Amino acid sequence: MQKLIVDTALAEQMRAARHMMEVVDASGRFLGYFDPFPETPKGVKSPFSREQIEQFRKEPGGRSLAEILRDLEREHGPS
Repeated sequence: MQKLIVDTALAEQMRAARHMMEVVDASGRFLGYFDPFPETPKGVKSPFSREQIEQFRKEPGGRSLAEILRDLEREHGPS
């Protein structure tokens, strides 16, 4: 694998990243993806592609953990 050396400012931006992102040049031309957490624990493989995971993150909706726990307590009683 080849290495790309980046300047200090870009390195700081990349270190601050918490999600996979598209990398584009100043004109907006796509260069590739940057994943700040590329490795998964050994033996663990997601059934979803990175693209699918990014799409899931963009989708609105869902419920908070508090809402899920409240509904589980209603259904099954307190733990």
